[in-house]
Amino acid sequence: MAKRDYYEVLQVPKGADEATLKSAYRKLVRELHPDANPDDPKAEEKFKEVKEAYDVLTDPQKKALYDRYGMAAFQNQASAASSSTGGQAWAGGSPFEDLFETFMGGTRASTAQRHSMPQRGADLLLNLELTFEESFTGVRKEVNVMRNEHCVACGGSGAAAGTKPVTCTTCNGSGVVRMVRQTMFGNIGTQSTCETCRGAGQTIASPCKECSGRGRVSVTSKVTLPLPGGVEDGVRLRMPGEGDPGERGGPAGDLYIQVRVYPHKVFRRDRNDLITELAISFTQAVLGAEIAMETLEGKLTIRIPEGIESGTVLRQRDRGFPSPTGVGRGDLRVVVRVTTPKRLTDIQKTALVAFAEAMGEDDSSGTGKGLFERIREAVRGE
Repeated sequence: MAKRDYYEVLQVPKGADEATLKSAYRKLVRELHPDANPDDPKAEEKFKEVKEAYDVLTDPQKKALYDRYGMAAFQNQASAASSSTGGQAWAGGSPFEDLFETFMGGTRASTAQRHSMPQRGADLLLNLELTFEESFTGVRKEVNVMRNEHCVACGGSGAAAGTKPVTCTTCNGSGVVRMVRQTMFGNIGTQSTCETCRGAGQTIASPCKECSGRGRVSVTSKVTLPLPGGVEDGVRLRMPGEGDPGERGGPAGDLYIQVRVYPHKVFRRDRNDLITELAISFTQAVLGAEIAMETLEGKLTIRIPEGIESGTVLRQRDRGFPSPTGVGRGDLRVVVRVTTPKRLTDIQKTALVAFAEAMGEDDSSGTGKGLFERIREAVRGE
């Protein structure tokens, strides 16, 4: 039975690039896989046909031959292979040989290449505690950061002086071990990290004594953190390039600072507003007053208007937290609390009665005696 044109099999135009071929192949593999078509007796045959076409058209040499000579380019090879094995020969090898790597978007060489490519260093996390005042004003903190620096003794190779790492003989430097298992659909390839070199692609016969073959040593260094005013509790700040150094010329990782701000006894924060309470006397509430109070920026005089009620909020513009972005500030919100005197002298009680009478106030409690009459009796000791 004559084979169909490979481009027709993959449903792509002649001369399609590798990305188009791969996209079409993946789509057809999902549609035609025998497991997805248990009622189709020709599913396995269609599946193998797609794999064969993909193997040829993604191999530059085979594709060039096919584009020039068509199926005739492989007839002699197929006949020879068929006669020697007593079975069907497939261009490019087993139809399932590269299935795993194809779905992973890689090739045989890609794993080894990844082990030789520059690799970014690890990110680090530092917990930093601040006082409420430090979060308000901003502060420069000098902290100790422990990094995994390249070992000076071995130059980061991990091998003792006069020696060097050698290519792992188990994985031939790829860092992975490939295995092929036989199934009812053919040979399926899988891969796993090489246990001998743990994915490094190299082994060290004589480890460096300074770093025990790791190629890195723990080094503590000081870093100055410029924390802006307005930094909030729970925020995570990032310092680019202050993490572990990279491998093989790769960039360093970042340093993340997790901020914890301790609460204050007097003040609290609401977004960028600073909130506090101010206790005033009954007389100050009635007559008004000017009261000096302590803030996070020193003393501030608060004007109390006459007749103010308890719970009134006096807003002081631009006296709150600065915005971490450096644009604008919040407000200082002063919540007024009017205190009620609990122990009065006789003179104070008499004055209070006189004030109440002048205001025309009275109290009927149902006892036949008003409030002020009871106060007068208390003052006289009756």
